[in-house]
Amino acid sequence: MTNLSKVYTMRKGILLIIFLISGFAMAQTTVNLEDQCNCEVLSGTLVTAPGTTTPTGADVGDIYVNTNTGTIYFWDGGSWELTSTDSQQLQVFSFNPANNQLTLTLENGGTFNADLSSLTGDGNITSTTIDVSGDVNALLGDVVLEIGDDAVTNAKLADDAVQTENILSGGVDQVLVTDAVGTVVWVNRSSFTAIADQISITGVGTVADPFKVEDLSIVTSKLGDDAVTNAKLADDAVQTENILSGGNDKVLVTDAVGTVAWVDKSSFDAIADQVTITGVGTTLDPFKVEDLSIVTAKLADGAVTTVKLGDDAVTNAKLADNAVQTENILSGGNDKVLVTDAVGTVAWVDKSSFDAIADQVTITGVGTTLDPFKVEDLSIVTAKLADGAVTTVKLGDDAVTNAKLADDAVQTENILNGTILTEDISSGGNDKVLVTDAVGTVAWVDKSSFDAIA
Repeated sequence: MTNLSKVYTMRKGILLIIFLISGFAMAQTTVNLEDQCNCEVLSGTLVTAPGTTTPTGADVGDIYVNTNTGTIYFWDGGSWELTSTDSQQLQVFSFNPANNQLTLTLENGGTFNADLSSLTGDGNITSTTIDVSGDVNALLGDVVLEIGDDAVTNAKLADDAVQTENILSGGVDQVLVTDAVGTVVWVNRSSFTAIADQISITGVGTVADPFKVEDLSIVTSKLGDDAVTNAKLADDAVQTENILSGGNDKVLVTDAVGTVAWVDKSSFDAIADQVTITGVGTTLDPFKVEDLSIVTAKLADGAVTTVKLGDDAVTNAKLADNAVQTENILSGGNDKVLVTDAVGTVAWVDKSSFDAIADQVTITGVGTTLDPFKVEDLSIVTAKLADGAVTTVKLGDDAVTNAKLADDAVQTENILNGTILTEDISSGGNDKVLVTDAVGTVAWVDKSSFDAIA
């Protein structure tokens, strides 16, 4: 164990004295120091040989005396080294405070005296925060250092330095609190009601009676400015009576830059553009959205969601050409085909069962490469044709034979001028005339009986 001796301000010549002690054996000699240095003299048994690195924390030039052997070492900045290679050992050293003489006795009986009267300081170990007891003014005496009262301030404590075991207990069932004036005290938890005001917060802080905030106790004075944000407001929390009035005949609006303000309702027509929204906001002339004023330009991308649309609101007339893209159609799953069935219902069907779509009478096949859909011969009957459906471009040359025409099917309005040529009319025989009789029936009659017509 190393004992801390006193720190003295010494002249640089102290090292020279040590070297002389180790190198020569002589009678008592007094050396006056000329230059000063800061030097600390340590003693103990830790340093037993040159090159020892403990104890650490010494300054260059500090001295260490082995109290068992009397050997003197000095700190060279990295280790304790001998002051000389001479084998002379220091036997005894002492300090006389009356004349400030340091006496060193060698093993051969010689002594050296060092006059330390020129050193500064009174030689005492003093501190304002450390209690010093023992040999406070002896050169190599044992000194007891203790922390003084109130010496450890908050600034001296590291974070988390004070653990529960470091706190002196206040007794059983006690709570550490600060009172109304900030004094830290232990109070019995049974009297803990003194902590809560029992008005806004009630209870004693026990399991049976925990602290609780009383209903309606958080009044305006308890809230900081801007403490109630939108997130703190429940839906429908702000009622008309909660809004500070702006005066008579006022309307609460936001202006062009978003500032909330009360404006006089008489000037409210300045708010509406009188094109998409008209009116002045009065009972006689309320604001109203003009028909067809919500055009595409008024809608933000993605603004019209499902919840904004009423059932069946989007009719074909509302859809622009090419408005419905494939990504707008809800998928029916993998390998599906969107069809209408026999009664017109739109449905997704599996492409493998696509033959269920064709009636297999007028249209046959399953819609595959091997068995494509095809219209059956003679399946397009009159009922399948809409009025006016068969136009010239729908008919191939020579496609309409007599067998395809129903009785009375061809009217004069169906015949394009110059379209019916003589070769298109089926002959009624030799010497015949195509006429209508008295009741309008078309018939071939013999030209010899043609006078019967007139």
